[in-house]
Amino acid sequence: MVSLSKITLLYLGLRRSMPAMLLTVGILLGEVVSWYLSSRTFGLALVVAGGLVLFLSRRRFVEVAAGALVGIVLSTPMQFRDSKLVGSEDVSFQGVVRETPRRTIPGQVVFELDAALGQGQSLVRCRAIDLPWRNSALLVAGATVVVRGALKPTLKPINPISWEGWLWRRGVDAECKALFISKPIEFRSDWVTSLRETLRETSLALTDNERGVALLLSMALGYRDVLSPTIERAFSTLGLTHLLVVSGYQVSMVFGCVLVIGMVIAPRGSTFRYWREGLRMVALCLTLAYVVMIGAEMSSVRAFIAATFICSQQICETRSSFAQRWAVALLLMQLVWPYCLFDIGVVLTFAALAGIGTGAAIGGRRKMVTWVAVTCSVWVFTSLIVVLWNGAFSLVSVPMNLFIAAPWSALNCTAGLASLLAAAFGVPGAPYVLSLIAGVNSLLSEVLLWIVEFPFAGWILVGVHRIVVAATLSLLGAVLLGCAYRARQMRV
Repeated sequence: MVSLSKITLLYLGLRRSMPAMLLTVGILLGEVVSWYLSSRTFGLALVVAGGLVLFLSRRRFVEVAAGALVGIVLSTPMQFRDSKLVGSEDVSFQGVVRETPRRTIPGQVVFELDAALGQGQSLVRCRAIDLPWRNSALLVAGATVVVRGALKPTLKPINPISWEGWLWRRGVDAECKALFISKPIEFRSDWVTSLRETLRETSLALTDNERGVALLLSMALGYRDVLSPTIERAFSTLGLTHLLVVSGYQVSMVFGCVLVIGMVIAPRGSTFRYWREGLRMVALCLTLAYVVMIGAEMSSVRAFIAATFICSQQICETRSSFAQRWAVALLLMQLVWPYCLFDIGVVLTFAALAGIGTGAAIGGRRKMVTWVAVTCSVWVFTSLIVVLWNGAFSLVSVPMNLFIAAPWSALNCTAGLASLLAAAFGVPGAPYVLSLIAGVNSLLSEVLLWIVEFPFAGWILVGVHRIVVAATLSLLGAVLLGCAYRARQMRV
């Protein structure tokens, strides 16, 4: 068993190298406790947490107690939120579609609606199956429609990481199984929606490679309803689903590409430090424009916020370690978005960031070693989260993410997106580049469809197999962290 002295040494080391992490742990504890509090016991919990902070003000663990107090305070709006909607098997209401619907399986459409139910606006998550597609196919962000179906109010569940808990934290007041969706009554289209639709129509008109263009639209602009179910299953089995939906991976890719290009063209006679800091700000501005263009969805906004926090730490605290910058980013994310660590997307984002930092520390200045170490570290940390979450695991995803994922995503998010914008504005030669990238996408998709037929492509682990794989990945993660720590100590 681990002795008390080792735990104390671990705590002191954590307090010295990344003190912000102690606050994040405290906030998480406070949020977990407040989830199970009633409105009557909430005030008592605040008093107890405040008393602990005063009692431990000059002792150890004061950061954890202070974080717990902050976590309870941040969860206050969640405690006093009460949905007064009444369920019904047949109700009709009108609302505005928040974002372009997601079609997860053939014949099904899922979208969120700002509806006028009861007093004020309510957020309703609608799900429809086998409806007349002449109506539901016209649904876009900003469309006002009439929905008829069965309404079920969302209640706060006991399990905070359940599906109902996710809906509750999102602010969804009710779920609706739609039986009828009208044609859009009116549209409130903005320039972002108009630009996205223009790019989509341009890409489809300039090339006849439908599969290649669909992959470009999905990888670069986050379109969810352009791929066939066969292609989506292949990506999911091989652990490449993150390439199909624009999220933190793509946002980080755009941010990193801008930084690399800027470093390459940096004037030799300039002050490197100021050039680097200015370049980070330019990269953030271009990344923000990209996030807005793809619709500013939750995952992309989350990745942009994380990148902003890390860059701010690098500019203001240049001597701090990557671990401290990572912890500060996570801390600020918790302050901006309470209960964010209950979301699998946030956990995967920061697991990937931890893998990047670990691999970079192991590789040092050796570029090839760093590339392999970063890829393997990201795979270990993110695979551990996925195995614990739903049991999905694939060994093939290691070489696929090592050799295909990054260059393929970079091709579509940089060259593909640039050629698409250039073609939309009539730049000569852009359609040829667009057709070439669509051809590469189609060829790589054929390779994936061939690989996915092998029996070792992927598994859904259950029972003891899931525990063994999770334990093995945890051990590998600990080894990688130990290697990163030793490599950093040797360089110091």
